[in-house]
Amino acid sequence: MNPTTDNELMLRVKGGELEGLNLLFSRYQAMLTGYFYQQSRNHEVAKDLTQDTFWRILRYRQSYQPKSAFKAWMFQIARNIYFDHCKRNKGIFENFEEGVQKEFSEENRPCPHEKNDDIQLLNQAMAKLPEDKREVLILARFENLNYREIASILGCSVNNVKIRVYRALEALKLNYHSLEGGKA
Repeated sequence: MNPTTDNELMLRVKGGELEGLNLLFSRYQAMLTGYFYQQSRNHEVAKDLTQDTFWRILRYRQSYQPKSAFKAWMFQIARNIYFDHCKRNKGIFENFEEGVQKEFSEENRPCPHEKNDDIQLLNQAMAKLPEDKREVLILARFENLNYREIASILGCSVNNVKIRVYRALEALKLNYHSLEGGKA
C-alpha cells in the first residue's frame, strides 16, 4: 500500500478535505517545532509558531501549487511566521546567545556529572552566527532538507545554497575553535 504523498494530501486540503491537514500536522509537527526551537531557543514560542504555521496553511490553502514540494512551501510559511513574530516581539531574539547560555547552565543540566561540553560549545558557536547563516544550517543539518528544498524556501539557486552552507559551516568551525580555545 502506497501512503498518500504530502502533495496529494495538500491538494485534498485545498479541495476542501480538511482531514488531510491532520495527517500533515502529525507528519510535520515535530520537525516544525524543532525548527522554531532552534531559531528561538524557547519551547513555548516553538509550539505556538508551529500551530500558527498550520493555521496559516489552512487559511492560505488555495494558494498552494503542487509544482513545488509541500515541505518547501510549508517552510516558506514557517519562515515568514518566524520573521513576523520577531518583528512583533522586537528584542526577544536579540540575545539568542543568552538563551543558549541559560539552556546549558549548571542548574539546567540533568546531572552535574553529565557534562556535554561539545554540545554546549556547538550551541554557543551556533549562537554566535549571524541569523542567515544559522538559518541555513538549521534547514540543512537539523531539519535535513535537501539543497533544492532550501533553495525554494530561500528563493535562490541550489548553487547559492551550497555556497551559503559551506560558508556557514566554515564560520561555525571558526566560532567553535575560538570557544574551544577559551575553555578553562
